[in-house]
Amino acid sequence: MSSASTTTPPPATGGFTEASFETFLKGRDEPRWLIDRRREAFAQFLAIPMPTFRDEEWRRTDIRALKLDAFAPPASHDPSADAKSALAPVFEALKGHYATGIEHIDAMPTRQADPDKLGGAVFIDLGKAVKTHPELLERCLLTLAVNPGPIGSRPCTRPSGRAGSCSTCPRGSRSKGRCST
Repeated sequence: MSSASTTTPPPATGGFTEASFETFLKGRDEPRWLIDRRREAFAQFLAIPMPTFRDEEWRRTDIRALKLDAFAPPASHDPSADAKSALAPVFEALKGHYATGIEHIDAMPTRQADPDKLGGAVFIDLGKAVKTHPELLERCLLTLAVNPGPIGSRPCTRPSGRAGSCSTCPRGSRSKGRCST
C-alpha cells in the first residue's frame, strides 16, 4: 500500500511570479504560438487583482487561505517508480471497463491511449497534441473560445498547465468502446 507522499509532486517554490513562469516556459518543448498564448494569459493573470469580499461574485467565498505564493508552475520531473506502481492496479482495473486511456502521474503522461482501439479518433496527452496535431489546437487553445478574460474575477485559463488530454473524433471515426483519462 502506498502513502500519499509517493504520488505527490515536490512542493512548489516561488509562487506565481514572472521568474517562476519563465523558468516553467524554458522547461517546455512547445510551439511558439502556445508559448505566446501562455505569456498573454499570464500577463492577464498578473494584471487582474485578486477578488475581495466587496466583489459581488466573491462575497460568499472565503479565499483568505488561498496563498498564491505557496504555489508555482509545476516542475518537470518523471514520476517515481513508487508512484507508478501505486497507480498500476487502478489503471489495470479500469482497462476492463474502457477501450483505452491515458495515465498521468504528477502531471506527466505515463501511458498513452492504444490507437488501435480508437477507430480513427485522436486521444492523446496535451503535450503531445500541440506538437503532432497543432491544427486541432491552435485555433482554440487559450483563446476566447475558452474565454481567458475576467468575468468579475481572475481568468480561468491555466497558462502554466502541464497535464491534460485531448480528443477529437473525425467524421466517420468509431471508437471500440469508451475512453478514460
